[in-house]
Amino acid sequence: MNKSNRNSAAPVYFTSTGEPSTVHVSVVLDVVIRAHRDQFVQTARQLLGNQRQDAEDIVQDVCLDVLEGNLDIGEDPSQAFDDLRAAVAGRAMAHRQGRDD
Repeated sequence: MNKSNRNSAAPVYFTSTGEPSTVHVSVVLDVVIRAHRDQFVQTARQLLGNQRQDAEDIVQDVCLDVLEGNLDIGEDPSQAFDDLRAAVAGRAMAHRQGRDD
């Protein structure tokens, strides 16, 4: 029996815009965060004036937004990295401006 013919179709997921995808966002997020988490935290720390706990919280909040479907990231890990870095930087800037007011 040839097992390669059974269930050979990849599951299809949908992005928050309704586009079909064969990659679940949690898989991409996991790959990128495992490889680059420290870089995201460092980006936030630099923008927050070296406040590590706030930086950690921002990275965690961005990841939760992705998993909840409130923030889109690319399916390609390099695009997802860029999307996450931009989201972390934007969130850190907004946090800093709110704190400075």
